[in-house]
Amino acid sequence: MKNGEYGPVQRGQTLSAVARNVAPDGVNVDQMMLALKQANPDAFYRDNINALKAGAVLRVPSRDDALAMKVAEAAAAVRRQNSDWSGGAARRPTSVAAAATRANASTSPTSHASTGDRLALVPAGDSGQGAGSGGGKHGSVASLRQDLQRSQETLSSLQQQSADLNSRLKDLKDINSKNQRLLSLKDNEIAALQAKLAAARKAAGLPPPKPLPG
Repeated sequence: MKNGEYGPVQRGQTLSAVARNVAPDGVNVDQMMLALKQANPDAFYRDNINALKAGAVLRVPSRDDALAMKVAEAAAAVRRQNSDWSGGAARRPTSVAAAATRANASTSPTSHASTGDRLALVPAGDSGQGAGSGGGKHGSVASLRQDLQRSQETLSSLQQQSADLNSRLKDLKDINSKNQRLLSLKDNEIAALQAKLAAARKAAGLPPPKPLPG
């Protein structure tokens, strides 16, 4: 981050990853993601936190701006964004920012809204074991959760970038089609003018004009 800005955003980089990098002390990932979105509305496709544009340079909001929304409110807003994103894309995997919300629940005791959505991965046959070996398993689960989150975020970002490129390609095809029609009209106009010129020269007793090269 330099001069209050972050970027340009790299291809495949996600908003939650940016938020973790720039969040001041006391600000969780949900709060920072929403503050970044509010401060940079043009840096997102479909007005959604899951679709950060590659190449965008983000203005980093202040700590006070990020804390303007309470932790529980931020968690609820992130879930709404996830729901909107999932509802707008068929066969899309689990929303990419959901893992960030669940991770915040484990570190923010006041985030009751997020606690209900925490992801618990329990290996088969381990439910009866005591707490003595839980620390290592919890660390492994957290690592798997982060890997899954990054993979899902990267996939969603690439899918959105692909959709944007397809849209641009369609625009270029439309422009090319219009240019072809204009060229066809010009050819017809030239042919009509040549016919008129030939008729005029014939009426004046002059030899026909030489054909244009090409």
